[in-house]
Amino acid sequence: MAFVRDRAAKDERTTSTRSLKTLFVVFCLVLLSGALAMRGSFRDAFTRPMYVSEHRAYGEPDCRPANVAISVATSVINAFTQAVLIPALKAEINTAVIPEQEDDHIWVDQMVLMNFTLDSLTIETAAPDAQSVTINAKGFGLDVNETRFRYSYLGIRCYGHFTATLNETDIDTTIGFTLLPESYWNATFAQLSFAWGTLAIQHSLDSKACGIAQSIVELFTGQMDKYISEQVQKKLDVDGKRKATEVLNSRLADFYLRALSPPIMTPDRLAVVLDATPAPVGCPPQPAVSDLPPLLPRDIAAHTTVHDINNVLYNVALHGRLRWEDHLPDDMNTSLFSDVLPGVYEMCPECLMYTLVRASSPPVAVFLPVNTVTMTLRDVVVGLYVVPRTSAERDAVESFTSTHDFPSREKFIEVSRRLGIVDDYKSNAHSDIPVLALSCSATLGVRNVTFEKGRAVRYQVLRVDDFRVDVVASLIGDVDVVNVEQKGMEMWNEMAMPLINAKSPYKLPFFVRKAVLDMTLVKADAGFNIGLMSEFVSLIMRELS
Repeated sequence: MAFVRDRAAKDERTTSTRSLKTLFVVFCLVLLSGALAMRGSFRDAFTRPMYVSEHRAYGEPDCRPANVAISVATSVINAFTQAVLIPALKAEINTAVIPEQEDDHIWVDQMVLMNFTLDSLTIETAAPDAQSVTINAKGFGLDVNETRFRYSYLGIRCYGHFTATLNETDIDTTIGFTLLPESYWNATFAQLSFAWGTLAIQHSLDSKACGIAQSIVELFTGQMDKYISEQVQKKLDVDGKRKATEVLNSRLADFYLRALSPPIMTPDRLAVVLDATPAPVGCPPQPAVSDLPPLLPRDIAAHTTVHDINNVLYNVALHGRLRWEDHLPDDMNTSLFSDVLPGVYEMCPECLMYTLVRASSPPVAVFLPVNTVTMTLRDVVVGLYVVPRTSAERDAVESFTSTHDFPSREKFIEVSRRLGIVDDYKSNAHSDIPVLALSCSATLGVRNVTFEKGRAVRYQVLRVDDFRVDVVASLIGDVDVVNVEQKGMEMWNEMAMPLINAKSPYKLPFFVRKAVLDMTLVKADAGFNIGLMSEFVSLIMRELS
């Protein structure tokens, strides 16, 4: 089936809202490949992109170095600690066990420390040195579960059980950080000290013999209280530092980005150079760096270069992470494609659609004067799939596609394998049937990117005049790619671009203050202050809950 119509019909369709909407969908799918670069968790069975050697093993050092330097004000660290670290500590350190003990006249069954509480944590950076922090914790507390005991004295054995509650304890600790060869920080607790609060113990006696002499009861309960207090304090002194070290280092090892420098701290901020390529991508660790570039004096600031940005794009494309796939909304079914891609509609009217977008080549960013950034997307493969809802629809689609020549079908199977979506277009591993694969290229851009009064971002999205489409494989016949290109650029330049630019200046989140952007042809520095800190903390907690 040929996707070529007479000129009059084509002119009529140009004015059709449906065809424009369809092309806008296709064009947006191209853009999504860049915007969703890090979403590579769907499938890992795909083969290497075309430019990658098939003999290269995953994770070998073909990756390029890419750095980003950031600094965070100590006030922000403390706000984040209140919102995130305290709940994490409560979740991780939820119980501790003191084994059964017997000492002279006292036997105590296994004690379980639980229900840990902590009112606040305050972090002081660069104390006592540039790679250390001092932490003061207020309002530490815990409960001791109901525990059996026995007390023996002058031939009398008293049995019972007790519960206990520790409150109003303060903790001071100093933590030093070093950089491991694996590009993670390692935390070491230099000291951990407790200012003990109140340990309230409630006893209950099970033995009637212990009721004959009040003086005996007072004697053994007093000794019991002292013994329990000593055991609880000893447990926290000995195991507290070890457990806190395990939890903190586990969190640091799970961090999304690797560190390329130890923390560089002053009394009011912490700075670090990070590997800009996320650790899950699979690149090997980079060598450590010793120099920290100048950073803007803001609560949160970052510095990178266009070279680093392009290296990140190369790395994520190298490992197949410039990839996005999902089912399209129900209203974007095959009827939406009836004018632009009639073959899709004819094979399965009003069937749902599925798409997979993947960049076969890394995008390239360029910094230009007047705070202008362009991004060239090349060889972005957009796969369109029909989702039959019934066996009759599936039979109709397969009957329609089987009418085309075998080489075309075989080509699409190879494309599907490269995309990692299915092993065969009839495979039961995926319920969606591939019908069309397009290779798209375009240069996108935005200029005059500035922050207005530090509270909004002003920009001007640029025209697209080089949108190019090639048919990689088709099971619906020929496609008039020139028409698709022209309508795609028309949709962007005459509808999408004006709508996006009309939103400028775009208001930043409520907590952003004094935002600033400093760009040259080779580097970019950005930063902002945080206002309404309590609301900012609440926002973090809502996002993480």
